[in-house]
Amino acid sequence: MKNQKESNQGNRLGKNLNYKEGERELTITVGKSGDGYPCGKMNIPYQWFKELGLEQKQKNVIAKCENGVIIIKKNDET
Repeated sequence: MKNQKESNQGNRLGKNLNYKEGERELTITVGKSGDGYPCGKMNIPYQWFKELGLEQKQKNVIAKCENGVIIIKKNDET
């Protein structure tokens, strides 16, 4: 059995064995935008960030909500 440190390392890499391959439970933080409107934010695992071909300097992605599913893809125009 893995010790706690190894288990946490797996979580940081997006390899949480409690979930199906490639699927994670993420926490959404709800706050207010600069205009005072509610907005939600979530962090994605760094492994997904790399899989999308993103770099740390790249700040924008394309996201859409379609049939109750959020789709995120790399913005090739930047």
